[in-house]
Amino acid sequence: MLRSLVLLVLTSGLTGCGARDSISSSSSGAGSGSDTKAVNSISVNSSHACVITSGRTVKCWGKNESGELGDGTRSNRASPVDVVGLSAATSVAVGQDFSCASVEGGQVYCWGRDIISLLGHGMPETLEQEWIGYPSVVSGIDGVQTIGANGNAVCALRHDGSVWCWGRYKGTGVLVGSWGSETPERVSLPQPALALAAQLVHICTLLRDRTVACWGSNSNGQLGNGTRNDSSDPVVVSGLTDVTAIGVDNVTSCAVLGDDRVKCWGGNSQGQLGDGTTQDSSVPVTVLGVTEAQSIALRFGQSCAVLRSGKVQCWGSDLPPNYASVSHGQVEMPGIASAVAIGASDGTACALLSDGDARCWGSNDYGSLGTGVPPGHDSPVTVVGLPGVNQVIAAGDTSCALVQDGSVRCWGGQGYGLFGNDTPVNPDTPIGIPNVIAPREIYFEGFLCALMPGDSSLCWHDDTTSVIGLTVAISETPIARLAFGFYYSCVVGEDSNVYCQGANQYGQLGDGTTTDSSSPLRVSGVSQVVALAILTTTTFVATADGSVYAWGFNLNGEFGNGTHDSAAIPVKIAGLTNVIDLVSNGYSVCALIKGGTVKCWGSNSKGELGIGSTENTMTPTSVHGLDQVQSFSSRGPFVCAVRTDGTVWCWGTNENGELGNGSYENSSVPTLVLGISSARAVSTGFRHACALLQDNSVRCWGINTNGQLGNGARSSGSSSPVPVNIVH
Repeated sequence: MLRSLVLLVLTSGLTGCGARDSISSSSSGAGSGSDTKAVNSISVNSSHACVITSGRTVKCWGKNESGELGDGTRSNRASPVDVVGLSAATSVAVGQDFSCASVEGGQVYCWGRDIISLLGHGMPETLEQEWIGYPSVVSGIDGVQTIGANGNAVCALRHDGSVWCWGRYKGTGVLVGSWGSETPERVSLPQPALALAAQLVHICTLLRDRTVACWGSNSNGQLGNGTRNDSSDPVVVSGLTDVTAIGVDNVTSCAVLGDDRVKCWGGNSQGQLGDGTTQDSSVPVTVLGVTEAQSIALRFGQSCAVLRSGKVQCWGSDLPPNYASVSHGQVEMPGIASAVAIGASDGTACALLSDGDARCWGSNDYGSLGTGVPPGHDSPVTVVGLPGVNQVIAAGDTSCALVQDGSVRCWGGQGYGLFGNDTPVNPDTPIGIPNVIAPREIYFEGFLCALMPGDSSLCWHDDTTSVIGLTVAISETPIARLAFGFYYSCVVGEDSNVYCQGANQYGQLGDGTTTDSSSPLRVSGVSQVVALAILTTTTFVATADGSVYAWGFNLNGEFGNGTHDSAAIPVKIAGLTNVIDLVSNGYSVCALIKGGTVKCWGSNSKGELGIGSTENTMTPTSVHGLDQVQSFSSRGPFVCAVRTDGTVWCWGTNENGELGNGSYENSSVPTLVLGISSARAVSTGFRHACALLQDNSVRCWGINTNGQLGNGARSSGSSSPVPVNIVH
C-alpha cells in the first residue's frame, strides 16, 4: 500500500533538574575523552547531560553517583562517555540522578537511581536495586515519539498524541510529596499533544491546536491559568495561542509564538519573564525585545531563546559579564552564531550548533559543561569534540552540507527559495535549514530534498513546511533514492522497486499507459533497482544484475539503444552491462560501469560526454582515458568523478571554472581538479562543484556570484578549489 508524503514537525522540550553539590570528578574511563560524535539532540541537568550522536547512540557526562550516565559505573565523568548497549535513539531526557531515552520502535529505556520508581519497574525492594547502571526497558509503554523528565517523573509522548507519565510526580496529577504511579499512566489532556516540557514541580504540553496545558505546582503562577492554585489535572494557559515551542524551569514557563515573539509566566525574581520587572505573573506576559525566537529553554533565573540568526539571546540572572544588553536587559551569548537547538535545567544550559559542536554554560560541579575541567562559566564553552560533515551537494546555484549533527546547512544562490527560511538572499557562508532534522541523505532534483529516517522524503521550496513536487512515501519501506523530472517524480524504495507519479504524456511513469497519476504507481517489469536518473521526461534505472532500462520520451533516441519510439513500459538498453550507477544533467546521461569506467550519451555541445569531441551521440560511449571511478555527479553540462586514489576529474563546460583545473576552457576529455588528493565524494551544481574530503572538510570551485563557494566572499568564481567555512 502506498500513501502520499506527510510532513510532521515535532518540537519537544526535554529538560530535567537535579541537586547541586560541591563534588567534581574527571575520571576518564572507557569511551570518554574527545571522541564524541556530532550530536542531534541534547538534554541538560544541573549535574549531568546527555546527547544523541549522529550515529543514534547516546553519550552522557557529569555526575554518575547513581549510574545516571549509563556506562555501568558510578564514576563521575567530566567529558562524554557512551551509554552501554543503546542504539537507534530518537530522544533523550535527564532528570535528578537518572536518564531515559526512546528508541526506534517506540520503546523507552531508563538508567540511574530508581528509589521512587522512575525507571517504571515498580518500587525497588533492596538497596542494590536503587540504581541501574545500564539502560533497562520500561514496561507498559510503546509507540513513543519523544520523552521528557523532571526531578521526580518521566513522561512520554506517543505517536498518537497521548502523554503517559510515571514516578513520584505523575501526569494524572499527584502533587509533590505524594507517591505517584509505579508504571506509565495516561494523562487526561484536553486534546492530543505535539510536545512536552518537564521540570521539578510542573509539566507543560503543547497541544495540537497550538495552545498549552500545564499541571503540577503553581506557587509562582507557572501553570499560567491566572491563579496560584496547584492543579492535579492539566489546565489550559490563559490567552495563549499559535504556540510553536515551549520550555519550563522550576517556577517559570515560556512559549515561542508563530510570529517569533516569546511569552513567559510564573516566577520572575531574577527578571526571567523578560517584561522589564521582577514581579511574578500567573498569566503570560510578552518578553520585550525578542522578535526572532525559534526555540526556548530555561534554567533557574535565566531564560534563553535561539534566534533565526542562530544567535542565542538570554535574560534574567547569571548573564555573561562585560557584555552589553541588546535591548531591555537581554544579552547575546558570546561565541554562539549558529545555534539550532537549546536545552537547560536548574544550573546548566547547552546550545547545539549547526556544525555539530555543543556550547554549555552555568554550573559545572560534576563536569556537566562537558569541558573536562570543573569551573562553571557564565559564558558558553565548547563541549569536547563535536565537528564534521557527512555529505555535501551542489544544488543548482546553491551548495549544501549534511553536518554530523544531522542538520543541513546551505549557502549560495536563493533564486528558487531553496533555503526554506527567511535568510538573506544569496548567503555566502553556510546557514541552517529549519525543520530538516537528521536526514539520511540530501539531494537536489530541481528542489532540495532530504531522505528522512523511516518512510518519507521531504522536499522544500519557499519554506520547509511546504512539501513540493511529487515525492512519495512507501508505507512498507523507506525511500532509498528519488529523482524529479518535468512534472513527475520517481523513487526507489528500500524494497528496490520503483514508484512514479505525476505527468505521463510520454509514458514516463512506466505503468503501460499515458494517463497522469496523482498517486504513486509501481513500475512493472523492473526490480532490484540500484540506480535512478531522469532526463526531463525519460526515466532510467540500473538493476542489480548491471542492466539498464528506460521508459518515457525517446523521439531523439534518449534510450541509447538506436530507436526513436517512446515507451510506457521499461525497455532494456542493449550494450550496457555491469552498470552500478547513473547520473543525468538534463542534457545527457552517464553510466558508471563496474570496474570504474564511465559511458555517456546525449547532447555534447560542451564536451560533457567526455569522448574527445563535441559531437552528439545517442549510443553509450566510453569516457576518454578514465578508469578507477568510484562515484560521479552531473547536473549542469559538465561531469565530475572521484577516482579510488582520491583525485577528482571533470569534463564539459568550463566557462565559470567548473572543471577546477585552473583554466576557463571547455574540455571534451577528463581533466584533473587541482589540489585535491583525498576526496570522498563530489557533487556538481549548474555552474559549480564541491568535494567532500577524507578529513570531513569541503572544497568548492566554479561560479561564485551568489556565494556558491561558501568562502565568505562573492566573485566571478574560482577555477581551482577553495575551502568552505562550514562553521560560521
